[in-house]
Formats: sequence, C-alpha cells, structure tokens
Amino acid sequence: MSASVDNRTDLPPARILRAARWTLERVGVNYRLVEVELEHTDHWHHLGRFTVLRIGDFGELVGARIMAKIPRHYNGREYDRGLRGGPPPIAPHSWEEALVCIVAHEGTHLMQWLRGPTTDGYERRGRPVSGRIFSEVEAEWAEYHLLNQWRGRKS
Repeated sequence: MSASVDNRTDLPPARILRAARWTLERVGVNYRLVEVELEHTDHWHHLGRFTVLRIGDFGELVGARIMAKIPRHYNGREYDRGLRGGPPPIAPHSWEEALVCIVAHEGTHLMQWLRGPTTDGYERRGRPVSGRIFSEVEAEWAEYHLLNQWRGRKS
C-alpha cells in the first residue's frame, strides 16, 4: 500500500500529501501505510479520527486511514480541549495547519494503538472494542508541537 489521499475538497492533493507525510514521519508512523481522507466541515475547528484497516500476521500495521475534516474558513479562534496537563490552546490559520494538527493527533493515537496499553500517568480514554487505552493529552501535545514545527519550517 502506498500513501494516498481521498480528497473530497478542492484543495491541491500534492500539498495535502506533503503535509500528511511530513507529519506522519515526525509522529513515527510509516506514511506509506496510511491513506488520508479529507473533506470540509462547517464547524469552526478541525475534526478527525483514525481507523486501522489491516494488521499483519505478526500484529504489525499493514494499513490505516486517517479521516480529517477541516473548516472552510478560519477565524483565528483558539482551540482548547481543556485537558489537565494538556498544551496551551492552538489556532490553526490555514487548511494545511489544520491537517497537520489532525494527522499529528490521530497519528499519535495510531502509535498508541500499536504500543498497546501503558501506564504513563497521562489522562486516558478507553477503547472497549480493542482493549487499547489512548492518551488524549499525549495526542494534544503532539498536535501542539508539530503545529509549531510546521510553522517554523516555513519561515
């Protein structure tokens, strides 16, 4: 499986793929195994989720999808989940920044899924279907740090 984009927007696929690959590499996920599904939302903030599509014979990731919904317009409004121990509020200023945030967040959850349950002191949200436990705080920090790195690489 190679990296792919299911683009349901009028945004340029090459730029979508570049932002997704850049982010996944930094999260530690092989971007060749992930397809990104992108569409617009009328919400004021971005939304996302991940799905594991295929697992190999030895429990390794063979394929996954990150579904991303990004706003049509950006008003500079800060996005703060209000999690104890979480990062400061963030405010993506473009669709690329929103995509970096979603892929960082969901890519971190994908890595957590691969790692399995741990006890690292982060606030957790259980996933009863898989028995895996995910840290929203860890995913929010990844989102925050990678958004800042993305902005720094462009200047």
